[in-house]
Amino acid sequence: MEQSGTARLRLMGPADAEQQPDVDPDLTTVAGIAPEDGRLAHPATHPDGGRARSRSEAENEVVGFVCDLLAAPETAVGGVEQGVQAAATTVLRGARDARPTVRRPTVVLPASAHPAWFEAAAAVGVTPLVVAVDLDGRVPVGGLTAAITPDTVLLLVSAPSWATGAIDPVPWAAAAAAVRDVPLHVDASSGGWTMAYGERLGRLRHPWDFSVPGVSSVTVELGPDDGSADGLVAVLHRTPDVRRDLMPDAAGQGPQESARAWEPAGVALADAAETCREVGHDTFARLAADALDAVRDLCLAVADVPGVSVAASPDATTLVLRAGAAADPFTLADTLHEQGWSAQPVLGVGHTPLLRLPVTPAMADHVDDVVEAIASASSAAQRRGRAQVDPTLDRLLAELDPDQPSVYSTQLLLGAAAALDEHPGSGARRSAVNLLLHAADGTSRDALLRAYREAGRRPLRRGTPRLTEQE
Repeated sequence: MEQSGTARLRLMGPADAEQQPDVDPDLTTVAGIAPEDGRLAHPATHPDGGRARSRSEAENEVVGFVCDLLAAPETAVGGVEQGVQAAATTVLRGARDARPTVRRPTVVLPASAHPAWFEAAAAVGVTPLVVAVDLDGRVPVGGLTAAITPDTVLLLVSAPSWATGAIDPVPWAAAAAAVRDVPLHVDASSGGWTMAYGERLGRLRHPWDFSVPGVSSVTVELGPDDGSADGLVAVLHRTPDVRRDLMPDAAGQGPQESARAWEPAGVALADAAETCREVGHDTFARLAADALDAVRDLCLAVADVPGVSVAASPDATTLVLRAGAAADPFTLADTLHEQGWSAQPVLGVGHTPLLRLPVTPAMADHVDDVVEAIASASSAAQRRGRAQVDPTLDRLLAELDPDQPSVYSTQLLLGAAAALDEHPGSGARRSAVNLLLHAADGTSRDALLRAYREAGRRPLRRGTPRLTEQE
């Protein structure tokens, strides 16, 4: 099997930020651009004389592979989306359109759900009703049930959750959803792939997939969770009824697309189908066991590191850390990042910022390195102590209009925080920005986050290309 297919599923990618070797600029060495690549070329030029695999064929192969893994019934259908937000948008739009008489649809979900669900809810006009999680990182069923209203079109739980790594009580949530006649969706896009194999291996005992009666749909990432939100995600439905709502009638307007059976599969989807076919369940299970072993070893080792603790007992492959009372969690994140480890600060779940560390199979051979990096980062965080927002930024933050912060004010605040992070000797840090985001509340934080993301989306221009004459 080609390395590109495995890499796109992030099966064995390096856990640390190693420098990649220089790449030959010759286009024939770039995966997916080789002239003989039948996935991009016309079928008549396919090297083996056959035709290119269609998008429908590749998608059906991947969805079938995942259906077998998640104990889906024979009636199950699904598709593949690019990224968690696209998958969340698909599910929420389907739930909304299935109840066309509801004027103000709502979705009930935990505070620990993947951020993409909140963004998708805003995009499709569904109001999120957020339920706080317990100290163990799980959402209480009583809170979920109490939050359901006649306008609720979907109940969402996580397996495991993005923010805490814990599995929500899916069977109890399914029972509550059935009583209120609300569809239940399980989001397993942050470690569900590894967790499913862990169940098959007897390593995990938390029912959460289609084996639980009442689960209407499931989203699961293809491959182990590596902290990215833009990988391929399978969206599965127990029956075809929900998927029909995802295909609205275009009323005969605009160009009409025929069946997708003839459309060539994109490179990522074709690689996913090829990887599933050639790697197989046995190898995926071995990789899952490696990742679960790494999580177990990390939890045991982190218990001996002063100044940091495991926030919630992980049910899958997300290790969530909490800095001690005398340490700065954002310095902890920055120091880990400088050492090449992906550590994501988590805001908005409880009062204390958390640190999310996705664990991949490749980390099984680097547990000592990770623990050493955490210990070093914890020492740096304790030396700095519990950081406070810069007094000037704190005063400007208090002057923001809480109901409608201006774009100019949010940009000014973020610019000042970024300047503090870029102070000579600070390195590539984001602690001042993260402190500002943590100190903000409600609408102000949302406005600051939008401005922060917008500031990071600037085209990298290298000038108008000067083409050489072609002979």
